[in-house]
Amino acid sequence: FPVTIKLALDCDPNEINSHRNLAHSYLAKGEWIKGWEAYGKSLNSKFRKEWVYGEEQRWNGLPDKRVVIYGEQGLGDEIFFASCVPDAIKVSQKVWIDCDPKLAGLFQRSFPEAEVHGTRLDPNPQWLAGASINARCAIGGLPEFFRRTDKEFPGTPFLKACPERKLMWQSLFKSYGTKVVGITTHGGLKHTNRKGRKLELDHWLPILKKPGFTFVSLDYKENPELQLFCEMNDVEIKTFNTVTMSKDYDDTAGLISALDLVLGVNTTALHCSSGLGVRTICLVPKLHQWRYARPYMPWYKDMRLIHQDDRDWGQVFKDISDGKHGKVL
Repeated sequence: FPVTIKLALDCDPNEINSHRNLAHSYLAKGEWIKGWEAYGKSLNSKFRKEWVYGEEQRWNGLPDKRVVIYGEQGLGDEIFFASCVPDAIKVSQKVWIDCDPKLAGLFQRSFPEAEVHGTRLDPNPQWLAGASINARCAIGGLPEFFRRTDKEFPGTPFLKACPERKLMWQSLFKSYGTKVVGITTHGGLKHTNRKGRKLELDHWLPILKKPGFTFVSLDYKENPELQLFCEMNDVEIKTFNTVTMSKDYDDTAGLISALDLVLGVNTTALHCSSGLGVRTICLVPKLHQWRYARPYMPWYKDMRLIHQDDRDWGQVFKDISDGKHGKVL
């Protein structure tokens, strides 16, 4: 691992951010046991806030506990790490999930054996009064117990979309008479490389002009340039903003579940599509998180990675259009 991390830990073995950086280095290489150990030591850092409910202890992975699993990062992270929730349910006496309110419906359907509450960061959730919790676990802490070798990554779908929503979108998309592709053009925050994860609309032209496809935006923010861009270039990107920007991610998941493919830069929608078992192509920027460092994504069998490397995004899309990455569309 980088010399600077070792120096920082030599100076202060308890420096949380150094443990986080060390964890990312190990995890990027697939050294899971060392990585998760360091990741656990990073809990309660700036971007991984620990939540304490009462007198319970941090869960150590032992069976037959009554465990509350809580979200401590972003929406996409909660979905990503939720692939471990079924493992926790199997070994626990009872599981509560304290998640982002947007995910409550989707998680309750996907993990019916757990008791799900969308009360993340609520200091006094009503359900807590009747709970008898004896262990807590950040959702990002679950892999330490269940993803210690490559063979322990099943990669299988773990989310279940609302059947009624899915059927509605399937009916609409069938009427298009084409394959329907969801696309994402931006993602992240300043500290998660928002700049590098922004795809200009012009980059998409080689893809958007391909016949036999209908494209649907999965972006969670409106793009005021979109309509004019489509008119000027004689292409179409359909938008359903009330769905993709809904406060209930069940709405978005229902739409995604009916798509033939999701293509775009890494963001929550791609974690959702892969978790649902929808074929997904993730465009990984040159500067990326540890989870995208390997040539493939062990968390999801349905996600393929295309790395930007030293190319600009325009060249990446041209290479995709020219078939240099094999069959994408």
